[in-house]
This record gives sequence, C-alpha cells and structure tokens, in this order.
Amino acid sequence: MQPNRSFASVQEELIFNFSARILGPHALFQPEKTSASEEPADLIWYADRCVILMYMRRSVHGYDKKVRHNLRQLRRWLGKWSAGRQVVGSSHGASGQSRFQIAFSDIDHIVGLSVIGGGETWCEFHSDEVQRNSRRKLAACATVTERALLELARSGGGPREIVYWLSHLHQFGGRMSDGRLVGAMHLQQSQEMALVRFALSNVDPLMRLPSRVSEHDVLPFLKSMETYVQASFSAIRGHDMDREEVGRISVDLTFADLYWFGLVSQVLASKVPPPGEYGPLILASMRKSGMYQLRYAVAANSKVLAQRMEEMTKVFGNSAGLSLIHSLDVGRSSPWGMMLLHPRVGKSHLRAEIVDLAHSVLAAKT
Repeated sequence: MQPNRSFASVQEELIFNFSARILGPHALFQPEKTSASEEPADLIWYADRCVILMYMRRSVHGYDKKVRHNLRQLRRWLGKWSAGRQVVGSSHGASGQSRFQIAFSDIDHIVGLSVIGGGETWCEFHSDEVQRNSRRKLAACATVTERALLELARSGGGPREIVYWLSHLHQFGGRMSDGRLVGAMHLQQSQEMALVRFALSNVDPLMRLPSRVSEHDVLPFLKSMETYVQASFSAIRGHDMDREEVGRISVDLTFADLYWFGLVSQVLASKVPPPGEYGPLILASMRKSGMYQLRYAVAANSKVLAQRMEEMTKVFGNSAGLSLIHSLDVGRSSPWGMMLLHPRVGKSHLRAEIVDLAHSVLAAKT
C-alpha cells in the first residue's frame, strides 16, 4: 500500500489498489476503444466466464443525470457486444502481461457497475435494468460512489466483495447514502478481522485481544499479507499453467482469507526461533473458506522443510485450495516461498453468488 502515491484518475487508483490482491492472470484492465468515441467500459474485471463492467462519471450534475449517462453506456455496449463486437484489452500485473479478446459467447454473467462522484451521489441497485436486460446476460446492476469502491479496493476487497455489497443494496431496496454504505463496509471488515483473530487465539493467546478491531488495523496487516503472499507467488511466476490455476482460486479469496494469510504468517513466523535458539522448527495452520482449504506453513530453514515436507503434505490433504509454505533461510522480511495448488472442480463461489443475486432480482419482478 502506498498512501502517498498520486494517481491520474480514479480508474488508475482502482487498478493499483485492486491489483495488490490479484494472483494469477491479471484480469482487471481498461479495455481498448472500439472506435474513436466508443469504449466498452472504463474498467473491466473478468473471471470464470463472469465480467464486471464499470462505468465512471464525475460531475456537479444531479444523481439521476450521472446515472442515466452510465446506464446508457452499459445498454449500448450490451447491444453491440451481443451483436458480435469483442472486448479487447491488456494489463500489466505482477504475473506479467495478459492480453484479452472476449466475445459475448465467452461470458455467462455480466455485472454492470455505475460509479459516480461529485455533486449529488447515492448508492442504489437497479433491478429494472436487470429485468430488462437479462437476455443479454445482465445479472446485476447498481450505482455506487467513487468513495465506496475505493474504500473496498484499498482495504483488500475483490470481486466477491463487490457482488456482496450489490446484494446488500438490492436487499435494502432504495437509495442508500454514501456514508451509510461505507460505514457498513467498515463494520463488516471489522467483524471479519475479529473472527480471524479469535480463530487464531489458540495459536497465540495475544490474539484474543482486542475483541473489537479498529478499521485502522486493516492496512498494516494487508501490507504484511502482500509481502508474504507475493513472496510465495514469485516462486511460481512465469509458469502459465500454475498462474492459470492460481487465478481460478484467487478470484474466490475474500478479504478475510487474505487477512488470515497476512496474520497467520506473522504469528507463526514470530514463533520460529532464530538460528542457535531452541523452539519449534516448523509450524502450520489451516483455514476452511467455502469449498477451499487454505493452508500456511513456515519453517526455520529449507533443510527441515525438506525433511518434513512429505509428512506435512499428508496432513494438509489434497482438497481444493492452496498452500503457502515459507522458509526463513533468507530472513523474516523476505522469506523464500512456494505454493501448492489443489484445483477446484466446478464453478467458482463468485459465479454462484452472481447467479444467486440474479435469481433473486428476477424472482422479485412483478
């Protein structure tokens, strides 16, 4: 996280912050214009045959005018995309450059996200848009503020969190203020962090306190998460098959999952003794997250890791998920790491949650 960094646009800041939590193919990008004056969206997030199309509008005009502008762009592109146009774009992430050419037939579910700033702003789910455009694969559609989406991006949220808060707006059933939505986000994250800390209390009694977690605790732990997770990922960077599988799993990782990795890595590493001192030479922990089993292990050095690897992998099992394993040979600030992947079978949680939201919207149609 680089809070003092300046950005040329909201799009650039969103890409920078959301990208910090992306592993595998970098599927968040700004699409190329199809003509001098037409672009499919301002930002696109593509994963598991689902796509989030984001349209940005900042002006001093009223809420309704900004929303009409964004939704008009969305409807226009849905028509052209379904008629044969393609989304083309590329991104440059930690895992290298990714090039995208996405036909309408490559997608099963579309989420339309109108993002507004300046003047009058509200957050609102647009059920009527979904009901009118469901045949064009529109599964969800809402307007949120720049502030709300940036808060989500800065705190480590991902596509599942976006869909979760759109579902929250749908259940609310009207216009919600920017402050109320952001406040709900902070409360939810605080509760998730407290649950993770409580789950780790059997590893370290200090994790029992505080029982309430300040939202300001998010950034330091996300920073540690980035250090450890990216160190692991660097061990497999460049292997296309592995990167593809990492992307299939990482799209389903939630804020709480990333927070757990960052926190458990710090807790366990602090309990591994430095050279010459007595203590456990290898420690591990596991977390169940939906269909996935998340696993983390840290060893004092690569020798003991090699000696215990077979035993440890048996304990970890082979259920769908991923294992991050670190050795502290180099040092605690830059651990050597590896990642073991256990691919899932079937659809992602993200896809299932988009489908559930679409069904609830269409079922409410009168």
